[in-house]
Amino acid sequence: MQQLGKYRLESLIATGGMAEVYRASIVGPSGFVKTVCVKRVRPEMADDPEFVEMFESEARIAATLDSPHVVQVFDFDRIDGQLVLAMEYVDGLDLRHILKAQPEPATGLPQGFAVHVIAGLLAALKHAHGQTVDGVPRPVVHRDVSPHNILISTEGLVKLADFGIAKAAGLSGATRTGVVKGKLAYLSPEQAGGDEVGPKSDLYGAGLVLYEMLIGRRLFEGGSDQEIVAHILAAGTPSLPHVAPKLDAVVRGLLAPRPSDRFPDAKAALDALGSSGVPDCGDAEAGRLVKAAREACDPSGSGPEATRTSAAHAGGTSAAPAPRGGRSLVPWLFAAASIALLAALYALFGREPAGAAVAASSQPFAATPARQRPASASPVLRLPEPAAANRPAAGPRASAEDEIGQGTQPAQGFLQVNVRPWARVRVDGVDRGTTPIDRLKLPVGVHKVLLVNDALSFNQSVQVEVRSGRTSVLNKQIR
Repeated sequence: MQQLGKYRLESLIATGGMAEVYRASIVGPSGFVKTVCVKRVRPEMADDPEFVEMFESEARIAATLDSPHVVQVFDFDRIDGQLVLAMEYVDGLDLRHILKAQPEPATGLPQGFAVHVIAGLLAALKHAHGQTVDGVPRPVVHRDVSPHNILISTEGLVKLADFGIAKAAGLSGATRTGVVKGKLAYLSPEQAGGDEVGPKSDLYGAGLVLYEMLIGRRLFEGGSDQEIVAHILAAGTPSLPHVAPKLDAVVRGLLAPRPSDRFPDAKAALDALGSSGVPDCGDAEAGRLVKAAREACDPSGSGPEATRTSAAHAGGTSAAPAPRGGRSLVPWLFAAASIALLAALYALFGREPAGAAVAASSQPFAATPARQRPASASPVLRLPEPAAANRPAAGPRASAEDEIGQGTQPAQGFLQVNVRPWARVRVDGVDRGTTPIDRLKLPVGVHKVLLVNDALSFNQSVQVEVRSGRTSVLNKQIR
């Protein structure tokens, strides 16, 4: 047991590359004890200004929210040079683990439980989106509505966690417009495409969660990140004929591809849910389902803290015990949301690009026309090559057959360009497309390579030497 300022760290919930999360207590006079969740940033990360800004933004934004359906932030401080965030400790499970605890093949959760969870989620979003400053609307957009961040206590209370990547309108510390955040399978079309993200993007996330609870699987699946993003951008409006018609209408109202076709706000969605004809199962029944799911995850009740509690999402992973039948239903610690997510996105994308080319979706959606991307869009990820009419205006993607000038070159080599998150490339004044660029054939010699990412205000010229029959590699991380 370790003392950290006024916090007594009792058990480690999670550990990751950027933070550690503890179940802790605040001990006061006359036997006063309050259990909290403490997120402690690793010392090496406390020296990273960008990470510190994100961490402080999480505390600042979450502290403005006061709703029984939002995980509360109690304190933010530096203790002995360490950044510390104290949050509400929730005894229960996150929705991801409840979904995984269902028997195979997955057939979805009880509809009454799904309505209960979405009602709590929409109440949280209604509160966050309704924030004002001096009477001026300042909606807080969560940007990562997913089962990982929805906690249900053993008493059946539904709470939304992890505002670590939220954007509060008008706050200087907010995430930049167009930056893609959130887990890929739960992005809205506008979020995956790099467009403006607002409250209706959170509604889309709520729709994805509701769909998954009712069906037992994610709406967007694929063998790779590229396929998932392509499915999102090409999606129509799904329909669930096996559920009550009015509940199906709620799903369609949340999952309309165009924001303008969705519910106007969380209140309207909540009202429609209340009129769906499917009764809310209530707190007591929801709590019983959580306890049953927790027992499925850890029948002995002696497994890691993460299998028995849902602390506010904070970071790191830990092995969980195998559930019934010896097959691991909980391979990852549910408390691995905000810090692990930020670390993964930071490492993979840096600051993610805007826009994306689309490929045809293989998902069995209803016949709503697929969303068309503007010709000027740039890829979020390297997607399957789109049809010629939908290719970005940046020009053809470079290949091994591309050559500079006319005629046969006496000596040639190749250039490979990798830029994270992305960049447009000009070689010796010629537009060569958008990264990644593989084996661009060039004459032997020194070439001037210009890398441009207007969205991130990045413009850099680099000289690269190409040798005969060799591949020169240019790697760049935009920070």
